[in-house]
Amino acid sequence: MDRKKANAIFKGSLIAMTVLLWEGSGICRNPYPVWAADESSQYGQYGTFDMGNSEAAGKIGTDIGDASPSLGEKFSSLEKGKGLNGLNGFSGNIPSVTDGTNTQSSQATKNKGEQRVYKCTEITDPSTGLKVARGYAPSDYTVSGETIWCGQWQSLNYAAQVYLTAMSPDQNTIMGYYSPVGYEQILEYSQNGTDYSWHQDGSFDSTTMMPMLQFMTADTYCDYMAKAILPGQQLQIAGQDEISQEEQAILDQKANTNYQETCQMLSQLNTGITYNVDGAYCGVAKRTYSVSLNGYPFKLYVISLVEATQLTQTGEFAYVGGSFKSSCIAWDSPATFFMLTPEEEYEANKEI
Repeated sequence: MDRKKANAIFKGSLIAMTVLLWEGSGICRNPYPVWAADESSQYGQYGTFDMGNSEAAGKIGTDIGDASPSLGEKFSSLEKGKGLNGLNGFSGNIPSVTDGTNTQSSQATKNKGEQRVYKCTEITDPSTGLKVARGYAPSDYTVSGETIWCGQWQSLNYAAQVYLTAMSPDQNTIMGYYSPVGYEQILEYSQNGTDYSWHQDGSFDSTTMMPMLQFMTADTYCDYMAKAILPGQQLQIAGQDEISQEEQAILDQKANTNYQETCQMLSQLNTGITYNVDGAYCGVAKRTYSVSLNGYPFKLYVISLVEATQLTQTGEFAYVGGSFKSSCIAWDSPATFFMLTPEEEYEANKEI
């Protein structure tokens, strides 16, 4: 059984159990804010999935900062002394040019027009001795990786997260990969018509064993990851690749498939609770950001994939009477890729 779909069932059952345990508890939290989604977002959607739960992505030409704790700062709490550098696999600062050196002498420019040779590098987790990933990169790039097991930001679906990087010989270009990560957003919980809410970004739901984070569309998640990759830097959104009709058709079909399969599996539960799959989302975004590092213009290219399922449950309390309603979004990012490179090498390295 697919782990993501199995978790949707598991999540539904556990939340139902939580409702029974908490009935009459009188817990009251502040409602969670809802933001308008960017209408230009490219995504596959099925059912009545509420896109308004995602904060709008930044518009082209605008600057984004680091107003909230970055993913790197959040993960840094897992292991003392490991911040974003522990996430993306390279030590020290981001790659930078040597003072007074023109970046046009880089490998990408010198090898233009030549056939590039690639190699496959196996990544071994030193704590377990297990081979956790393989990186496919140009043969002259240095590939490294890091694995975090069962940390605060891991989940039932993804007990470990792997980060791979590939660095060019001149250390001016770095490419990276983030393995899947899962989240949940609790939209609503009500008892007998009275609304309660316990969602809080950054908290860990010990019932479902999922970290809480407000749902994001793929382009919004690109912005989120860009700030995490380069925390504290001012980034300007330079552009976003268009999604082809073929890609859009794949996204639409994937959302439809996720919706239908989740409905089918939830229908097999016999818990006395009514489950409804409100809708499903599947999106991909490819965004480019401009940033100045050590006085030189760089480009950051981020590709993010996001999948989500919105679920609603209703039922009656068995002993004290009354009813409850619970709604949440179970979502994840199956993969995120990025490339940081000098601006004049962007087009050449993007082809890699």
